[in-house]
Amino acid sequence: MIIPATDFDCADANPQLHVEAIGASGPRILFLHGLGRCSRDFVPLMPWLANRRVTFLDHRGHGQSARADGAYQICDYTSDVVRWLANTVQEPIDLYGHSLGALVALQVAAIMPQAVRSVVLEEPPSATFLESPEAEGCLALFAAMQQFASVQAPVESIVRLLAAIKMGASPDASTLGMLRDGASLRMMAHFLRRVDPDVYRPPLAGEWFKGYDLVSIAAAINCPVLLLRGEVCCGGMLPEKDAIWLAEHLQRSTSIRYDGAGHLLHWQQMEKTVRHLLEFLESI
Repeated sequence: MIIPATDFDCADANPQLHVEAIGASGPRILFLHGLGRCSRDFVPLMPWLANRRVTFLDHRGHGQSARADGAYQICDYTSDVVRWLANTVQEPIDLYGHSLGALVALQVAAIMPQAVRSVVLEEPPSATFLESPEAEGCLALFAAMQQFASVQAPVESIVRLLAAIKMGASPDASTLGMLRDGASLRMMAHFLRRVDPDVYRPPLAGEWFKGYDLVSIAAAINCPVLLLRGEVCCGGMLPEKDAIWLAEHLQRSTSIRYDGAGHLLHWQQMEKTVRHLLEFLESI
Protein backbone atom coordinates (compact mmCIF):
# COMPACT_ATOMS: atom_id res chain seq x y z
CA MET A 1 0.00 0.00 0.00
CA ILE A 2 1.39 3.40 -0.98
CA ILE A 3 0.30 6.32 1.14
CA PRO A 4 0.00 9.54 -0.90
CA ALA A 5 2.93 11.91 -0.52
CA THR A 6 2.49 14.76 1.90
CA ASP A 7 4.22 18.09 2.07
CA PHE A 8 4.99 18.70 5.73
CA ASP A 9 5.28 22.37 6.63
CA CYS A 10 7.75 22.42 9.54
CA ALA A 11 7.08 25.99 10.65
CA ASP A 12 6.65 29.44 9.14
CA ALA A 13 10.40 29.99 9.08
CA ASN A 14 11.25 26.49 7.83
CA PRO A 15 10.94 24.85 4.40
CA GLN A 16 8.17 22.52 3.42
CA LEU A 17 9.28 18.88 3.39
CA HIS A 18 8.21 16.19 0.96
CA VAL A 19 7.40 12.94 2.77
CA GLU A 20 6.20 9.62 1.36
CA ALA A 21 5.24 6.36 3.07
CA ILE A 22 4.77 2.76 1.96
CA GLY A 23 2.80 0.22 3.97
CA ALA A 24 0.08 0.62 6.57
CA SER A 25 1.14 -1.74 9.34
CA GLY A 26 4.20 -2.95 11.21
CA PRO A 27 7.03 -1.02 12.86
CA ARG A 28 7.80 2.31 11.23
CA ILE A 29 11.24 3.07 9.77
CA LEU A 30 12.33 6.47 8.45
CA PHE A 31 15.03 6.71 5.78
CA LEU A 32 17.27 9.81 5.60
CA HIS A 33 19.37 10.24 2.46
CA GLY A 34 22.80 11.73 1.86
CA LEU A 35 23.98 15.06 0.50
CA GLY A 36 22.93 15.65 -3.09
CA ARG A 37 20.67 12.59 -3.17
CA CYS A 38 16.95 12.16 -2.38
CA SER A 39 14.66 9.59 -0.80
CA ARG A 40 14.53 7.54 -4.03
CA ASP A 41 18.12 6.55 -3.26
CA PHE A 42 16.79 3.77 -1.01
CA VAL A 43 14.81 1.94 -3.70
CA PRO A 44 16.97 -1.24 -3.54
CA LEU A 45 16.06 -1.83 0.11
CA MET A 46 12.29 -1.55 -0.30
CA PRO A 47 11.35 -5.09 -1.45
CA TRP A 48 12.78 -6.47 1.79
CA LEU A 49 10.73 -4.25 4.09
CA ALA A 50 7.19 -5.22 3.10
CA ASN A 51 6.26 -5.97 6.72
CA ARG A 52 7.10 -2.45 7.89
CA ARG A 53 5.76 1.06 7.48
CA VAL A 54 8.53 2.68 5.45
CA THR A 55 8.76 6.45 5.35
CA PHE A 56 11.00 8.57 3.11
CA LEU A 57 11.83 12.22 3.61
CA ASP A 58 13.52 14.58 1.15
CA HIS A 59 15.86 16.87 3.08
CA ARG A 60 15.46 20.63 2.65
CA GLY A 61 16.97 21.72 -0.65
CA HIS A 62 16.75 18.19 -2.08
CA GLY A 63 14.25 16.32 -4.21
CA GLN A 64 10.73 17.67 -3.86
CA SER A 65 11.30 19.52 -0.57
CA ALA A 66 11.56 23.29 -0.55
CA ARG A 67 14.81 25.24 -0.49
CA ALA A 68 16.00 26.91 2.67
CA ASP A 69 17.72 30.19 1.82
CA GLY A 70 21.21 28.90 2.60
CA ALA A 71 20.41 27.19 5.93
CA TYR A 72 22.14 23.88 5.24
CA GLN A 73 24.20 22.92 8.26
CA ILE A 74 23.65 19.46 9.72
CA CYS A 75 21.69 20.95 12.63
CA ASP A 76 19.26 22.56 10.16
CA TYR A 77 18.42 19.20 8.61
CA THR A 78 18.06 17.73 12.10
CA SER A 79 15.57 20.40 13.15
CA ASP A 80 13.33 19.44 10.21
CA VAL A 81 13.25 15.77 11.21
CA VAL A 82 12.65 16.61 14.88
CA ARG A 83 9.65 18.77 13.94
CA TRP A 84 8.28 16.10 11.64
CA LEU A 85 8.56 13.42 14.33
CA ALA A 86 7.02 15.65 16.99
CA ASN A 87 4.05 16.45 14.76
CA THR A 88 3.50 13.09 13.08
CA VAL A 89 4.73 10.02 14.95
CA GLN A 90 3.21 8.74 18.18
CA GLU A 91 5.22 5.52 18.64
CA PRO A 92 9.00 4.94 18.72
CA ILE A 93 10.52 4.75 15.24
CA ASP A 94 13.59 3.17 13.64
CA LEU A 95 15.92 5.52 11.77
CA TYR A 96 18.16 4.63 8.82
CA GLY A 97 20.55 7.34 7.70
CA HIS A 98 23.15 7.35 4.94
CA SER A 99 26.02 9.86 4.98
CA LEU A 100 24.45 13.23 5.88
CA GLY A 101 21.33 11.30 6.85
CA ALA A 102 23.36 9.22 9.31
CA LEU A 103 24.65 12.34 11.04
CA VAL A 104 21.09 13.68 11.22
CA ALA A 105 19.78 10.37 12.58
CA LEU A 106 22.37 10.44 15.38
CA GLN A 107 21.41 13.93 16.47
CA VAL A 108 17.68 13.21 16.26
CA ALA A 109 18.15 10.14 18.49
CA ALA A 110 20.03 12.27 21.01
CA ILE A 111 17.40 15.01 21.04
CA MET A 112 14.36 12.69 21.07
CA PRO A 113 15.41 9.43 22.77
CA GLN A 114 11.81 8.57 23.61
CA ALA A 115 10.85 8.74 19.92
CA VAL A 116 13.67 6.62 18.47
CA ARG A 117 13.72 2.83 18.89
CA SER A 118 16.95 2.14 16.98
CA VAL A 119 19.38 3.75 14.53
CA VAL A 120 21.21 2.39 11.48
CA LEU A 121 24.17 4.51 10.41
CA GLU A 122 25.54 3.94 6.92
CA GLU A 123 28.86 5.70 6.34
CA PRO A 124 28.49 8.85 8.50
CA PRO A 125 31.25 11.26 7.38
CA SER A 126 33.54 12.32 10.21
CA ALA A 127 34.49 15.95 10.74
CA THR A 128 38.16 14.99 11.05
CA PHE A 129 38.01 13.19 7.71
CA LEU A 130 36.61 16.22 5.89
CA GLU A 131 39.45 18.31 7.31
CA SER A 132 42.16 15.82 6.31
CA PRO A 133 44.19 15.49 3.08
CA GLU A 134 42.34 12.22 2.44
CA ALA A 135 39.17 14.22 1.77
CA GLU A 136 40.66 16.11 -1.18
CA GLY A 137 38.83 14.00 -3.74
CA CYS A 138 35.57 14.13 -1.79
CA LEU A 139 35.63 17.92 -1.56
CA ALA A 140 36.51 18.16 -5.25
CA LEU A 141 33.41 16.09 -5.95
CA PHE A 142 31.27 18.35 -3.74
CA ALA A 143 32.54 21.41 -5.63
CA ALA A 144 31.70 19.83 -8.97
CA MET A 145 28.28 18.69 -7.78
CA GLN A 146 27.59 22.25 -6.63
CA GLN A 147 28.37 23.42 -10.16
CA PHE A 148 25.95 20.92 -11.73
CA ALA A 149 23.16 21.19 -9.12
CA SER A 150 19.85 22.46 -10.53
CA VAL A 151 21.25 22.45 -14.07
CA GLN A 152 18.40 21.38 -16.35
CA ALA A 153 20.60 19.96 -19.10
CA PRO A 154 19.98 16.44 -20.45
CA VAL A 155 21.08 13.74 -18.01
CA GLU A 156 23.55 12.41 -20.58
CA SER A 157 25.34 15.77 -20.73
CA ILE A 158 25.68 15.96 -16.95
CA VAL A 159 26.93 12.35 -16.85
CA ARG A 160 29.77 13.20 -19.24
CA LEU A 161 30.79 16.16 -17.07
CA LEU A 162 30.59 14.11 -13.86
CA ALA A 163 32.65 11.28 -15.34
CA ALA A 164 35.49 13.71 -16.10
CA ILE A 165 35.80 15.04 -12.53
CA LYS A 166 39.31 14.49 -11.13
CA MET A 167 39.10 13.00 -7.63
CA GLY A 168 42.12 14.90 -6.33
CA ALA A 169 44.78 17.35 -7.43
CA SER A 170 47.57 14.89 -8.29
CA PRO A 171 48.19 14.20 -12.00
CA ASP A 172 47.44 10.49 -11.56
CA ALA A 173 44.20 11.03 -9.60
CA SER A 174 41.30 8.89 -10.79
CA THR A 175 38.29 10.43 -12.48
CA LEU A 176 34.80 9.82 -11.10
CA GLY A 177 34.06 7.84 -14.26
CA MET A 178 36.82 5.40 -13.30
CA LEU A 179 35.28 4.84 -9.86
CA ARG A 180 31.55 4.66 -10.67
CA ASP A 181 29.73 3.03 -13.56
CA GLY A 182 27.47 4.76 -16.03
CA ALA A 183 24.23 3.77 -14.32
CA SER A 184 25.43 5.20 -10.99
CA LEU A 185 26.45 8.44 -12.70
CA ARG A 186 23.04 8.70 -14.41
CA MET A 187 21.33 8.40 -11.05
CA MET A 188 23.59 11.06 -9.55
CA ALA A 189 22.93 13.39 -12.47
CA HIS A 190 19.19 12.88 -12.14
CA PHE A 191 19.23 13.67 -8.41
CA LEU A 192 21.37 16.78 -8.95
CA ARG A 193 18.73 18.36 -11.15
CA ARG A 194 16.58 18.86 -8.01
CA VAL A 195 19.28 19.98 -5.56
CA ASP A 196 19.87 23.53 -4.34
CA PRO A 197 23.54 24.39 -5.13
CA ASP A 198 23.77 26.08 -1.72
CA VAL A 199 23.60 22.70 0.09
CA TYR A 200 27.30 22.27 -0.74
CA ARG A 201 28.44 25.59 0.68
CA PRO A 202 28.71 24.56 4.40
CA PRO A 203 30.80 21.39 3.82
CA LEU A 204 33.05 23.20 1.34
CA ALA A 205 33.48 26.13 3.76
CA GLY A 206 34.16 23.89 6.76
CA GLU A 207 30.91 24.99 8.44
CA TRP A 208 28.80 21.86 8.06
CA PHE A 209 29.36 20.65 11.63
CA LYS A 210 28.72 24.01 13.32
CA GLY A 211 26.72 23.35 16.51
CA TYR A 212 27.09 19.59 16.07
CA ASP A 213 28.81 18.19 19.18
CA LEU A 214 29.39 14.51 18.52
CA VAL A 215 30.68 13.84 22.05
CA SER A 216 27.47 15.00 23.72
CA ILE A 217 25.33 13.46 20.97
CA ALA A 218 26.89 10.01 21.44
CA ALA A 219 26.56 10.25 25.22
CA ALA A 220 22.82 10.98 24.94
CA ILE A 221 21.95 7.97 22.78
CA ASN A 222 20.75 4.87 24.62
CA CYS A 223 19.05 2.90 21.84
CA PRO A 224 20.68 0.11 19.78
CA VAL A 225 22.83 1.41 16.91
CA LEU A 226 24.12 -0.43 13.84
CA LEU A 227 27.15 1.21 12.20
CA LEU A 228 27.90 0.16 8.60
CA ARG A 229 31.10 1.53 7.06
CA GLY A 230 33.32 1.13 4.05
CA GLU A 231 37.01 1.89 3.59
CA VAL A 232 38.49 5.34 2.99
CA CYS A 233 40.80 3.90 0.33
CA CYS A 234 37.69 2.88 -1.64
CA GLY A 235 35.77 6.14 -1.18
CA GLY A 236 34.47 5.77 2.38
CA MET A 237 34.21 8.84 4.61
CA LEU A 238 34.65 7.32 8.07
CA PRO A 239 38.30 6.48 8.85
CA GLU A 240 39.06 3.46 11.00
CA LYS A 241 40.09 5.46 14.07
CA ASP A 242 36.91 7.57 13.92
CA ALA A 243 34.76 4.47 13.49
CA ILE A 244 36.38 2.87 16.54
CA TRP A 245 35.82 6.03 18.59
CA LEU A 246 32.18 6.22 17.55
CA ALA A 247 31.51 2.55 18.30
CA GLU A 248 33.13 2.90 21.73
CA HIS A 249 31.11 5.99 22.64
CA LEU A 250 27.74 4.63 21.55
CA GLN A 251 26.59 2.48 24.47
CA ARG A 252 24.73 -0.18 22.48
CA SER A 253 26.45 -0.21 19.10
CA THR A 254 27.36 -2.91 16.59
CA SER A 255 29.96 -1.95 13.98
CA ILE A 256 30.50 -3.75 10.65
CA ARG A 257 33.15 -2.86 8.07
CA TYR A 258 32.59 -3.67 4.40
CA ASP A 259 36.03 -4.45 3.02
CA GLY A 260 36.59 -3.21 -0.52
CA ALA A 261 33.50 -0.97 -0.45
CA GLY A 262 33.25 2.82 -0.47
CA HIS A 263 30.52 5.26 0.52
CA LEU A 264 27.37 3.91 -1.20
CA LEU A 265 27.07 0.61 0.64
CA HIS A 266 23.36 0.06 -0.05
CA TRP A 267 24.17 0.09 -3.78
CA GLN A 268 27.71 -1.33 -3.84
CA GLN A 269 27.03 -4.07 -1.25
CA MET A 270 23.25 -4.38 -1.56
CA GLU A 271 22.83 -7.97 -0.35
CA LYS A 272 25.08 -7.47 2.68
CA THR A 273 23.33 -4.22 3.58
CA VAL A 274 19.90 -5.84 3.40
CA ARG A 275 21.01 -8.84 5.46
CA HIS A 276 22.60 -6.74 8.18
CA LEU A 277 19.65 -4.33 8.26
CA LEU A 278 17.08 -7.12 8.60
CA GLU A 279 19.07 -9.01 11.21
CA PHE A 280 19.46 -5.82 13.24
CA LEU A 281 15.79 -4.83 13.02
CA GLU A 282 14.62 -8.32 13.96
CA SER A 283 16.82 -8.16 17.07
CA ILE A 284 15.16 -5.01 18.40
